Amino acid sequence: MTGANARASAWACCCTPPALPEHAARLAAVLTVAADPDAGEIQADAMDCGADLARHYAAEALRLMQGSANDPELRLAKQTLAWMKSRGEPLFHMRELYRLGPAAIREKTTATKIVGILVDHGCLEQVPGGAELDGAWRKDVYRLVTDE
Repeated sequence: MTGANARASAWACCCTPPALPEHAARLAAVLTVAADPDAGEIQADAMDCGADLARHYAAEALRLMQGSANDPELRLAKQTLAWMKSRGEPLFHMRELYRLGPAAIREKTTATKIVGILVDHGCLEQVPGGAELDGAWRKDVYRLVTDE
């Protein structure tokens, strides 16, 4: 194989997902038209750039999917959020979480970290100054943020 066919074969071998060579070609076409709106064909250097971009996007997609799927803290945060929603109460305090929350979060350090993740993701907000819950004033009170 020589010329364009050899180059296409090389790109197909290095781009493992089946659609990646097609994405590389589309990106190369966009780069070509952006550089010269009157271009009649895609040049080899544009194909190289398109392949590099396609590999980069594929690697980023894989990194993002693996990172969120395998992060034990995010899984625990999701489990904790489900528990909070199942209670039917918008407010909770940290001691309640230590006593009644999911088993993996019933310790202050872990619970604090998971609540922090949920606050950062906009699922919870701290109640300024605290609130009275369970017959006592609690300073570490959080509110479940709803979509409503």
